[in-house]
Amino acid sequence: MYIGYDLQTAVPGYLIIDDISSGFNGSATSFALLVGGVKPTPMPASPQQIMVSVNGVIQEPDPTGSAGFTITGDNIVFSSAPTGGHAFFGIVLAGADYANAGGEFPDGTIAAPSFTFANDNDSGWFRAGSGSVGFSANGTQILNYDGNGLNFVDSKKLQFGAGNDLQIYHDGSHSYIADSGTGDLNILSSKVQILNPANSETMAIFREDGAIDLYHDNVKKFETASGGIAVTGGINLTTNLSLLDNGIAKFGTGDDLQIYHDGSDSRIQNTTGNLLVRNEGGGDVYLRVNATESAVDCIHNGAVKLYYDNTKRIETTATGGTITGNASVTGNLTVAGISASGYADFTGLLSEACTVTAGKLSDNTNLNVENGNVFLFTTQETTTCTPNLRWNGSTTLNSKVNVGDMIAITVITTAAAGGYSAQLTIDGAAVTENWVGGSAPSAGGASGKDIYSYTIVKTADATFTIIGNLVKTSS
Repeated sequence: MYIGYDLQTAVPGYLIIDDISSGFNGSATSFALLVGGVKPTPMPASPQQIMVSVNGVIQEPDPTGSAGFTITGDNIVFSSAPTGGHAFFGIVLAGADYANAGGEFPDGTIAAPSFTFANDNDSGWFRAGSGSVGFSANGTQILNYDGNGLNFVDSKKLQFGAGNDLQIYHDGSHSYIADSGTGDLNILSSKVQILNPANSETMAIFREDGAIDLYHDNVKKFETASGGIAVTGGINLTTNLSLLDNGIAKFGTGDDLQIYHDGSDSRIQNTTGNLLVRNEGGGDVYLRVNATESAVDCIHNGAVKLYYDNTKRIETTATGGTITGNASVTGNLTVAGISASGYADFTGLLSEACTVTAGKLSDNTNLNVENGNVFLFTTQETTTCTPNLRWNGSTTLNSKVNVGDMIAITVITTAAAGGYSAQLTIDGAAVTENWVGGSAPSAGGASGKDIYSYTIVKTADATFTIIGNLVKTSS
């Protein structure tokens, strides 16, 4: 008859203890408990978990050691030394590696768990510490339960799905939620927040039927909205920003500047103030029709060049500009000076500047050619004088005229018989005039205007050939 819990199967749970009768000599009381030459795993924790017979008599299990036998460490210890020649047999009961109701479960170790299986003695449960139970597989700890919950050691995974499709683990350096790619990885929630480990900084918030917020150092930088997105701070792109046809990049509080492509043409549209194109890096600015055809070149600290069909036609210089080819002007053209190679063909009015002085030539003999080639004096002349031609008070005419160039100067005075000019200087230096009629003027007109015409050809540096002519409107 059996009274107690359900019987366990006899095989393979029951273990036969190695025969120790060869050591019986009437004085030895402690003998090693071995099964097949090695300690059983786990070792029985109390004498009640084994059955011992000496000379055919079942011995009393007594944990106090005062009668029968007990287990001390890894040994069977008898209260009285067995007599030499007596027979022995012993059995580790099948329930020895289970915790019985009201009994104690031995601690065990990772390599030798307390709760094991007959054919896998290094896999099972063991005591990992106070209030902590661990599980090991083939002598390696996998997880443990403690007051904080279920804990996995590094690189051991919590796996889901028939093919372990979803895995959650920490490899000692990083944490992973790994999906094998079978289906989608879905997070179902009305609001998802990603916070720092201290729960003191927000990194991202995802809301049902609302905005998605992204943060930098606990400051929101990106937010989705019903009409698009809102960005706080700058945007740094490492690749292209692509907008579809009629997708507009807008700038300014009132969308004053817009850049877009309408499906046919590309447009830069400004509605407020000026549209400035600046290169603050000190380089040049180029406007190209395509990859190989130039339209406008703006050279830093240098020229501006205008092209026609990839051929340069106009270029600014330090002193003015250069036109390559013919210049056709419709409307007014105002320039400080023109140097032309070839011919100049003017259609319409050619207007030349005239310097009008409310005085007489003899009081204003320095004639600044930078203001024009015609000089008119409205006060009647009273004496002879020598006009001086120069560019201006700080620049010589010689420096402005090239060898081989010709200039025409006209000086108009209010006539008087005693007022006339018979000699000319250039940049303060005397020159020789060749007067029409063979002789220099010796008197002015009686009234009206005296008109002096000078044709000046530069033949060498500071060397000029001059043709002079005086026309009197009265004699």
